[in-house]
Amino acid sequence: MNDSDLAQITNVIALYAHLVDEKAWERFDEVFAADAVFDFTGVGSRVVEGLDRIRTFFAEATHPSAHHTTNIAIFEQDGRVVAKSKWLVPFGDQWAGGVYDDIVVRTPAGWRLLRRAATKKWDLSAG
Repeated sequence: MNDSDLAQITNVIALYAHLVDEKAWERFDEVFAADAVFDFTGVGSRVVEGLDRIRTFFAEATHPSAHHTTNIAIFEQDGRVVAKSKWLVPFGDQWAGGVYDDIVVRTPAGWRLLRRAATKKWDLSAG
């Protein structure tokens, strides 16, 4: 990986939160590979496989008012490119947060998330 790869991967991870907040499911191909897997078991849901199913899942889900992704770290591990980042979402006067664990792949269209696992780590009250 070079600096350009790191910048492109960081952009894909950041763009995800913007697309979710904009409800731009049709643009999910800009962040997910066609055969992507999104594992929501760490937040009490299920595993969703394939870009079309991920789009449908998001279109039908209840969402917080905003999605935030921070502290992005990208590295090579066991011959794969992986990323770890933190997420934070507000629900009324409550906040929830956790970690994304990603496997990232280079596709003909650029870097994309092949596997993302969301794990909830904390709840915070604004009061």
